[in-house]
Amino acid sequence: MIRKSLLFFHAKWFSCVVILTIMMNILILLIPSCSNSETTDNQAVETLNQDVLIDTNKGMMQNEAIAIDAYVERRGYDMIITSSGLRYMIYDSSGSGPKASTDDLVTVSYQVSLLNGEEIYNSQEHGDLTFVLEKSEIARGLQEGLKHLSKGDKALMIIPAHLAYGLTGDGNKISHYDAIVVDTELTSISKQ
Repeated sequence: MIRKSLLFFHAKWFSCVVILTIMMNILILLIPSCSNSETTDNQAVETLNQDVLIDTNKGMMQNEAIAIDAYVERRGYDMIITSSGLRYMIYDSSGSGPKASTDDLVTVSYQVSLLNGEEIYNSQEHGDLTFVLEKSEIARGLQEGLKHLSKGDKALMIIPAHLAYGLTGDGNKISHYDAIVVDTELTSISKQ
């Protein structure tokens, strides 16, 4: 119960930080220049704006990492964390052949859910995905994770927002800054 309230607190805090950052950026842009050194003032405002955005993004990524770590711990997963922040676990490595690589045409079956457990997409309803690795609009985190799989392998991936749909979400079921959980099987790989 305490963890749920902490995650709720982190989510509320995160939303407040995003709103305050947006408001601060608007305010900074609206402040007129009051001196003759307009170029210097503009550079100072731009530097301040960049620093605020960087600090905000760092805080949001830290909060997201805490939520993802709690999710992984609750389920007892033993996941690999890549340098980009993708977490993955190959739970069925009965596949064969080479691993998928850039420019391969791949097909995957999938089930996508949010960290709260809500299933939002799956291949039974929407069909398998077929795309060229690193040449498509598919979430970068999924494409990165598939490079660790051979045809027939099954994996669970937790894709942080910056590798999924980021600031905008997908415009449908994935909100802005949502991490997603993808349970996937790489069903085919072919060279282009």
